[in-house]
Amino acid sequence: MKQLHIGGDTLLTGTDLADAALELAARLAQIEQVELVEIPFLDDDGQPGLARLLLGPFTQIWSRTVTSDRAELTDPVTVLAMRIRADGYGKGTPIGAPPDYYTSHD
Repeated sequence: MKQLHIGGDTLLTGTDLADAALELAARLAQIEQVELVEIPFLDDDGQPGLARLLLGPFTQIWSRTVTSDRAELTDPVTVLAMRIRADGYGKGTPIGAPPDYYTSHD
């Protein structure tokens, strides 16, 4: 799990979700564009929620790995969508993609 820090708030979300959001934010910053994305998170009571994030060149966003007794939060569709969008804004392999990204996504 990771804490995603954005705009003075902290969200507990899955590792892949946080990484994909950071990858997209980095690409958007490079091209000076913004996007609104939604990612699932867990509140302080462990209840699921959906956060809407405005990502772009002026977004202050960072994450850190945390230990949690809660199950890893996953949403492969959202992760893939953010990574595809990030890849569409730049050339080459998406930031943080595994080495077999292109062979596993043909």
